[in-house]
This record gives sequence, C-alpha cells and structure tokens, in this order.
Amino acid sequence: MAGTYAIEIEAGASYSRTINWTSANLPVNLNGCTARLMVRTSYSDANTTLSLVSPSACLSISNATNGDMLLSLDPAVTANLVDGVYDLEVLFGGGPVTRLLSGTLTVSPEVTRG
Repeated sequence: MAGTYAIEIEAGASYSRTINWTSANLPVNLNGCTARLMVRTSYSDANTTLSLVSPSACLSISNATNGDMLLSLDPAVTANLVDGVYDLEVLFGGGPVTRLLSGTLTVSPEVTRG
C-alpha cells in the first residue's frame, strides 16, 4: 500500500525533496529502476499538469543502493503548477510497478514576480 504525503510548493520558488524508500528499516535497492511522478488536477482528469520520468533534471534516483530519489523543481516549473493530486511509482527493470507515494499537491500562489 502506498504511503500518503501532502506536497506543499511555493509557486515561483525552488523545491527539492529527497524521498527515501525503506522496507523493514532497510533501504530498498533501486539499481535498474525507473521512477515516475504525475500530477493531475483531479484523479479523473485525462491531462497531466506535471509528468516526470527518471532520469531527468527534475526526478532522479540519486542514491540507488540507499533507496533515495530526488524531486527537484526549479522556479520556472513551480510557477506553472496548480493544486492537484499526484502519485510516485517505481518500475523495477521491466518487472513489477510499485506505487510508493500518493497524495495532494498544494501550491501557494506567488505575489512577487520578476
């Protein structure tokens, strides 16, 4: 069963979060895995507002043997986000897919603009 985590992002600001996956207090080895994260305004929405697949500048497996993934969004990306729902899945080298996290994405609007 996926964990639930509410992501809160400030529009127009940098956002970075390391996600560490452990099982029975041991890191899950992510060698050969791919991570993917999608955001939609609602579960039933056909369109995504953000779609990431590792390896990319925004989503990467930063330390495979330690079970670490890095979500890193620059201000240009966060400036265009809206509230919604998301999930993060891990694909094991052509094998099973595990939904690791899901939840809401809340975006605090930006007042100051460059």
